[in-house]
Amino acid sequence: MRAMGKCFRRLLPRLLLLMLPAVVQAQFTFTSNNGAITITGYTGSGGDVVIPDTTNGLPVTSIANNAFYYKSKVTSVLIPSGVTNIGNLAFMGCTSLKNVTILGDVTSIGYRTFSSCGSLTNVSLPDSVVSIGSYAFGYCSNVVSVPMPNNLTSIGDHAFDYCGRMTGIILPAGFTSLGAYAFSSCSNLTSAALPDTVTNIGAGAFFNCTHLASVAIPNSVSSISSGAFRGCLQLTTVTIPDTVTSIMDSAFRACVSLTNLTLPSGLGSIGDYAFRDCSSLTAVGIPGSTTNIGLMAFGSCSGLAAISVDSTNAFFSSVDGVLFDKSQSILLEYPGGRSGGYQVPNTVNTIGTAAFAWCTNPPSVAIPDSVTTIQSVAFDHCTGLETISFGTNVSSIGNQAFDSCYGLVSFTVDPLNGVYSSLDGVLFDKSRTTLLQYPNSKAGNYSVPNTVTSIAYMAFSRSSGLTGIEITNSLSGVDNFAFWGCDS
Repeated sequence: MRAMGKCFRRLLPRLLLLMLPAVVQAQFTFTSNNGAITITGYTGSGGDVVIPDTTNGLPVTSIANNAFYYKSKVTSVLIPSGVTNIGNLAFMGCTSLKNVTILGDVTSIGYRTFSSCGSLTNVSLPDSVVSIGSYAFGYCSNVVSVPMPNNLTSIGDHAFDYCGRMTGIILPAGFTSLGAYAFSSCSNLTSAALPDTVTNIGAGAFFNCTHLASVAIPNSVSSISSGAFRGCLQLTTVTIPDTVTSIMDSAFRACVSLTNLTLPSGLGSIGDYAFRDCSSLTAVGIPGSTTNIGLMAFGSCSGLAAISVDSTNAFFSSVDGVLFDKSQSILLEYPGGRSGGYQVPNTVNTIGTAAFAWCTNPPSVAIPDSVTTIQSVAFDHCTGLETISFGTNVSSIGNQAFDSCYGLVSFTVDPLNGVYSSLDGVLFDKSRTTLLQYPNSKAGNYSVPNTVTSIAYMAFSRSSGLTGIEITNSLSGVDNFAFWGCDS
């Protein structure tokens, strides 16, 4: 009896097609070409729509672009097996559409075919479908699951973007390509099974899938694209195979729960911000194969106590958990969770761009005589930094090097430095004619020395402790944003 019931349920849509009255067929506009019918429009009153097998004795094989575009009263659609093509935007904006059943022969779901069907909950696709196009189901916010056809090989860009109720996907064996932002902002997606045939995971493919807890990258993948898993807030574990040679910009940015990370032995490149804001990471090991580490690759990882580098690496090294170039002449990245004050080694001549940026520590940094250059935003948002001292040879400080150091109370410059000086914890040029940087946390009123003729760009920016300022007649210029954000 159960087998008979199951068979009947399968036959029911076909029986409905055979019983289709002429009045229902009259709800469609159509054209004929080469002995076949294309449905070009719908003029009915809505409800359950069944596409006919034949019209005027000719088989219906196609549904044209825009045929049901924003037909807001259509609640369900049954598409017969003779239809081989469904056009772009064919059912876009059918806001009451809840159920879609495609019986067979369709090979692709096109561009925005069912996009913005906000009530759509159930979708049945035949195994004949090999590709799902860009935005095909984008913004279908009530779709819970879409069983992927067994012959599916590709999913286009943004195909399931903002399908917020989807909970899991299983891609079939033989699947190869996942487009950019394919499942972006599927906020309830908890699992994603990727077969070993996948060769491409597009940029932002799982961006903001905030409930995705774990993922295993297949051995067939060689590159993890930009932002592929960015904002996956509950992602705790990721398995990256040794076949992966590049992790691109922001690939795992803001994966705040990521605790377990082993970088593959063949990894060549880590992009800018690749693991930025991964606040639960405590340690990272750079393999010997890595030749490129991007800007702030591990920036703002507030739990990261140490970055280690394999001794065989020809481009990078680490000392006491801090990342340097191989010769240790450039300090590249200070781990955000490393505790205690820090004395920069005297092998260093350059503090790199954003090297200490967004570090909650250290409370103090001592820069030795060997250092000549502090690059742009080197200490940007280094909120735990309270004091910093320069040696004799610092001669270049980049733009916004100490921007938003909210805890900073003083600069100290060696009196023998030929380019910079300090007075009462404030940073000046050597002659003290230009006030360069006022410590953000230095409190109370401040009298600008009468030697000062100019106040530099953002010099007092975000100095929340500053309550008053006295300026003498010697001052002739104040640069842009000099007092921006001085809230007190």
